[in-house]
Amino acid sequence: MVVWRGDLDHQSGGRVGGGGGGGGVAVRRFRYGADPLCVAACVLYVAQRWVFDIEVLRGWFTDVLFLPAGVPWFLWFERAVGLRRHDGHPSVCEVAWLLAVWSVAAEVVGPMVARGATADPMDVVWYAAGAAGAALWWRRAGGQGAGVSRA
Repeated sequence: MVVWRGDLDHQSGGRVGGGGGGGGVAVRRFRYGADPLCVAACVLYVAQRWVFDIEVLRGWFTDVLFLPAGVPWFLWFERAVGLRRHDGHPSVCEVAWLLAVWSVAAEVVGPMVARGATADPMDVVWYAAGAAGAALWWRRAGGQGAGVSRA
């Protein structure tokens, strides 16, 4: 589905471009869990974790895939409960925020509450690598990562 970024003029609340559909830049709506990057990351994550379990890839590979696989689902939940007000591709800020939250949860809180869990600062490096790659992908796919409702 294609929507028009710039359809709403936030200053006056009116339509931009004469209402004939000629006043915006076409952008694709973000497909959340059906996003191609999310699907690919989920398939690779499951394959590595539970099907092939290649020892040389254990750990860092799934860490790189976690945020590309997880961000769309977190954002879908935010959209479902009304915390996200657009269906645009994830912005760099949204990805960075989820990177920070996940890093603290997995590498600080997790080891304090889960018996046998250990913190590994290198995991955060791999999460960040996956987040950076995903943010660049979504920025390119979604017209600079801006929300659909922005002018």
